[in-house]
Amino acid sequence: MKMSKKYILLLIAIMEIIVMLPWLPSYIGLYSNSTLENFGNVVFVFFILLHGAFILSPIASTVIVLREKRIAPYILCIFPVLAFINGISAVPYLANIVPVGTLRTFALVIVNGGVIAAVFLAPKLMVPRNA
Repeated sequence: MKMSKKYILLLIAIMEIIVMLPWLPSYIGLYSNSTLENFGNVVFVFFILLHGAFILSPIASTVIVLREKRIAPYILCIFPVLAFINGISAVPYLANIVPVGTLRTFALVIVNGGVIAAVFLAPKLMVPRNA
């Protein structure tokens, strides 16, 4: 079976949704527990926007890949960066093998950077030129 570029990107987009789902209740809890007084704090607003982008980027990337837009690879690269900022691996549970500390940070850089590289390199390597 030959993999097309759309299916490879869709596989990566679904993987991003799977990574985001365990973190969804804790980030939604941040929204529900916030009050109007907290929005005066710039750092709190930054984290609200960061977590909102973390939740919405896998969903948006999946929709964009399904609609076969040209910007799909670029949108798929947003989530690994946000996952790294949150200290989460872009591949489910892969960085949990390494203990917390400097080695885990290096593992996150390698794993999340590998996902970004896979977005651009996997379709070129797996799809035959004559297809």
